[in-house]
Amino acid sequence: MSYTAVDKSVSSGLPVELYQFIRGLEVWRFTNADRSIVYAGNTYVPIALTRSSIKLNEDVFKAGITVTVHRSETFAADLLIYSPDTATTLTIFRGHYGDDNYVTYWKGRIVGVSGGGNTLDIECESVFTSAKRPGLRAHYEYNCRHALYSARCGASASANSVHLSISAMPSSVTLTMVGANAFADGWFNGGMIQYAGNYRFILSHVGNSITLSRPLAGLTAGISVDLYAGCDHAKETCSAKFNNIVNFGGFPWVPTKNPYDGSVV
Repeated sequence: MSYTAVDKSVSSGLPVELYQFIRGLEVWRFTNADRSIVYAGNTYVPIALTRSSIKLNEDVFKAGITVTVHRSETFAADLLIYSPDTATTLTIFRGHYGDDNYVTYWKGRIVGVSGGGNTLDIECESVFTSAKRPGLRAHYEYNCRHALYSARCGASASANSVHLSISAMPSSVTLTMVGANAFADGWFNGGMIQYAGNYRFILSHVGNSITLSRPLAGLTAGISVDLYAGCDHAKETCSAKFNNIVNFGGFPWVPTKNPYDGSVV
């Protein structure tokens, strides 16, 4: 029987929803039913799960939903502690128990997770926001506007990286690195640390101490990571540190004198 034939009213069927979360190669499948549901060869496991209502309006940025799960759900708890570099998408399928005709009811991606009591609220935005989100334009500014190691920057990430070991972790964002003191203090400021395909921004480098912008899952004493030299986007740094002045994206010669303010002299 078709989905529309059964879904004429709540009383005429047994509506259930399937929730599929995907991040890279990782997939989590859940259902709000009281038993496992098999759909398209995949098993959706029942968990305590609710969501806010789906609203249709002209503003796609207000068409998001909130999915609430118990704090014990590992996939959501991990999102609360470690923000992954790869986006996590959510697809909701809606159908009726005993009928294999499910439709794609909603699709989007996770933008944040917040906790309260024994529950976690997963904030999701509609997939259509990616089509209407305004993009940033290049600005005239003194410092370089290019992202470090991007195609426009042109600096080689591999040529400016070093493989070092972690000797201790005083906190989740503070690392003690073996050999980092061989580089001048601040050498890695504004750079990156890479482990298992994930990156974190480096806020500070002093001696063997490295401070990250936020925790990175999997880091522990004894493992090795890649550190990438940082850049303050100044013309002098681009030339002396990276020998990359030909790709410098700033405008350091923009006049600082406003001709419409004060004397013309």
